[in-house]
Amino acid sequence: MAKKPEIPQDVFFETKQKKPATKSTAKPQAVKPAKVTKVQVTIYLSEQTAKDLEKARFELLSSHDIRVPKSAIAEYAICRAAADIPALASALADSS
Repeated sequence: MAKKPEIPQDVFFETKQKKPATKSTAKPQAVKPAKVTKVQVTIYLSEQTAKDLEKARFELLSSHDIRVPKSAIAEYAICRAAADIPALASALADSS
């Protein structure tokens, strides 16, 4: 009977471990909305403000790897404005 050569298993069948994904190949993190009931609201923005909203969204994605809907940016801005009514009143009085 022919003798089989003894070859260590790890010579040909190395177990390769997966490397963790680097930041450049990782997908941007999506912002998870809070578990609250949302209502639909329609707002009208000037053309420049709409462009600024798109720029902010793009900047968050490209520079900070945060994917966020425009409504989240608008909600943040509205909450900030509502928290300081005197400053909001002053800004609105100056703009009219």
